Amino acid sequence: MVVGPGGSATARAQAELLVSTEQPFGVGCSVSALPEGFVLSYGIVDQYGEPVAAIYDGLVISPSDTAQTFGLFAADDPDFGAVAAALNSGAPAGMFFGYRIEFPPDGGCFAGGWGPGLAISICPQADVEFFRLEIPAFSIVVGGPGFEIRPSGDFKLSAFGHLLGPDTDGDCVPDASDGCPFEPGLPQFGGCPDSDRDGIPDGVDNCPDAFNPQQENTDGDRIGDACDLDEDNDGVLDTADGCPLAPHGGFDADRDGCRDTLPGFVAYVSAATGVADSVRKTILSRAGEGQHLLCDAGNVRGGLQKLRDIADYVRAQSGKKLTMETAAVLLNYVNGLIAQVEQGRDVCT
Repeated sequence: MVVGPGGSATARAQAELLVSTEQPFGVGCSVSALPEGFVLSYGIVDQYGEPVAAIYDGLVISPSDTAQTFGLFAADDPDFGAVAAALNSGAPAGMFFGYRIEFPPDGGCFAGGWGPGLAISICPQADVEFFRLEIPAFSIVVGGPGFEIRPSGDFKLSAFGHLLGPDTDGDCVPDASDGCPFEPGLPQFGGCPDSDRDGIPDGVDNCPDAFNPQQENTDGDRIGDACDLDEDNDGVLDTADGCPLAPHGGFDADRDGCRDTLPGFVAYVSAATGVADSVRKTILSRAGEGQHLLCDAGNVRGGLQKLRDIADYVRAQSGKKLTMETAAVLLNYVNGLIAQVEQGRDVCT
């Protein structure tokens, strides 16, 4: 492997930065002899962190008061092509990207890390020409029972090369095939964005800023449930809707978001204000009779008559033993029940 800038000056000048990553390397070790430097490797490793295809393998780095830069071209290392290709498409199954730091001459003292997060993801439409490793100034000092590395920053690994065509928004999709050339996106969506990362591109996502891969949409409008403030589209916001997934169909006299029913009417009358006790008792009695006729006996005509009787009674008591405001709600409720029964709807549940 060639240590140093490597390659021709022309190639370095023409290549552009594709991607880079920074990783910490401040570590310590308990050994008797203070090492003169460390050995660093970076590349593909197995599940145990052992190198399979490594660039910068066995690179000896000594302490320095200034930053050090090391370049690596394809001709410098037989693993270059394998690592570059994997950075385009992901590490082979069961393997990861990783780095390893060893301290000679002990050999048994090492540190490092591996996993998907250590890969620098290069655009599939890119041709990698060389890598660059930048090591910040660092020293090795005695610390505790052994020594420790004290760096002034993280090491930085960068890939340089060329995209196969102009890419205005820098999303790895060349302009010629980018469906959204001025907006960074994802290659799998033709260069268009998927802001919430739910697998649905923003242009057809019913909640582009809320993760909802199933695209649930209860009310069938253009807004998905994940970001719809009124999921059943009945005019009552979910925060105040007792039945947020069931539209009331225009029958919601008490504005609780649920469709009006006879049990709901009984509950409302029982808790309503502005109702004299004698009136409340009469309304509840007649409502109970109507509920029995409609829901138990199947007597629609008799049940409707009881509801009409309640409506007449409420009108007669409005402004007397019923406040006008409460009477208006009760009349709206009863008239809605009558309309639903006449339409053949169930008001019993």
